[in-house]
Amino acid sequence: MKDRARTMLTKRPDLAVLIFACLLLSLASISNFIFSAEADESSAVVPDVLHANDVSQEEENERPLVYPWARQFIRPLSIKPIRNETSVYWHIPKSGGTSTKSLFECLGLTLASRVGGVARFGHADDSELQVFKPWSTRGNDSISKQNAKYINIDVSTSDGIMKGREMGLVPSGLVDVVFTTYPSQIVENLFDLNHKGRLLAMFRHPVQRLVSKFFYLRVAKWENNYEPSWNDISIETWARKIDRDRNFLVRTLAGKTVKEVNEADLQVAKRTIAQRFIVGLSEEYDESLRRFGIMLNFKAKTTAQDRKRCYDKYLGAHGEKMNSNSHPKITETKQAFKIIAKHNFFDMQLYDVSVLDYACLSCALLRYPSSPLTHIIETIQYILKLFDEQKQVIDSYQQ
Repeated sequence: MKDRARTMLTKRPDLAVLIFACLLLSLASISNFIFSAEADESSAVVPDVLHANDVSQEEENERPLVYPWARQFIRPLSIKPIRNETSVYWHIPKSGGTSTKSLFECLGLTLASRVGGVARFGHADDSELQVFKPWSTRGNDSISKQNAKYINIDVSTSDGIMKGREMGLVPSGLVDVVFTTYPSQIVENLFDLNHKGRLLAMFRHPVQRLVSKFFYLRVAKWENNYEPSWNDISIETWARKIDRDRNFLVRTLAGKTVKEVNEADLQVAKRTIAQRFIVGLSEEYDESLRRFGIMLNFKAKTTAQDRKRCYDKYLGAHGEKMNSNSHPKITETKQAFKIIAKHNFFDMQLYDVSVLDYACLSCALLRYPSSPLTHIIETIQYILKLFDEQKQVIDSYQQ
């Protein structure tokens, strides 16, 4: 982490000047920050930010250190993986989840997702748990799909989750990984004190994730949420007036669909991820999958031949990336970057509110002139820091 910071400072010698200027402006209580979005951006719906000092002591005492569903039913990283352990993969949209699922399919791991309830596979109405191969009859050019194995439960719906609970999906030991966008619902309903699991997630910079979403859904005709109308607008207009996918990380962990998230939600999310998640980074995809492989015990569950074939197909510089599309790069100096960053204030703090993300840093300093600079900076690069710290522990399980 120190090396990362040192590199940033070396590349931007004007950084200290910027921070000092921001502090002076904040003390002057200037209402608009230096690198603000366009003038009419102020009319956009932006979550109210609640500083830690504004949270009452009573409210803070009621906040859990870690979300109860994660504390009770998920094992911490400090406990070595055990045999027949079921893991939950938090599929964060546009963060490498589909590619990860394809790799797991190729390796022959037994998965749980919406596939289990698709009618054409013939298992949606099964009365008993059963592992099946949805694409076993495909040609040789789809050998990675031929290996795919799924449990006959659709964990993407409430009814499916309840069916899985009644049929003892996790206690059965049949499933290696459950893929879900909403981990709390899966953990609360499918796991118990006698059958605890793991949480895995691949994280991506919040702004880059949403930029990818914008350009992807403009062309993804095969997706249910395909948005061809987005081809007629700029990403700046989309970010300002259309996008409502804000603070997805903190909001999902807090279980909030309508109510805005706040600083207290951020702090619980940070502790939950630190204490219960195996952290992966999309920008460190191969290394992340190596760690997931250790925690999921790939060596015991897969063959050396399958591992080589699947790794060659999905990992490395020329590895196949599913649902990936090329698009213009949006840097921190672009207007769209600043708008999206401002709208995702809490996710930016959770992931990587680096001091180079001018809009958010300036916004934070000017919004909270009484806040010491350390309070802002202590939250930066949180996910990156966890990724670095977990390596030694995970590697120890490989010995």
